[in-house]
Amino acid sequence: MKIIDFAVYGNAVHFYLGEDDCNDYHGDDWDDAPYEHNAGTVYDDYVSDIADLYVDIDLEILTAESFYINSPFSKEDFKKRVTPCVVIAESGWGDDRKSIKFYFNDKMEPGRYFVNKEMTVTAF
Repeated sequence: MKIIDFAVYGNAVHFYLGEDDCNDYHGDDWDDAPYEHNAGTVYDDYVSDIADLYVDIDLEILTAESFYINSPFSKEDFKKRVTPCVVIAESGWGDDRKSIKFYFNDKMEPGRYFVNKEMTVTAF
């Protein structure tokens, strides 16, 4: 399975998963930027399962829109892996903080996961 879309809810990320051989997945207005104001969720026909990632409150969940009023990205850019869809990072400033990046098409198994403040991901 692989990541084909996402949604962030507080300190949780909901990943929509598709089959590894599914490459034509899309949703409404996925070619429009900024994705956060235009793009819909991936169409249900492409979703095979889900994975939920719960993140320690001491960490930050960043998305492509985190540093823009209107991001320059579309969801098609995520499919092309131009930028990660989600980054889990240590709190604070600077480029030297530890992070975990999630891109569209990354392999992920269905289930529930927790990222602790040491940046370790465990299934539960």
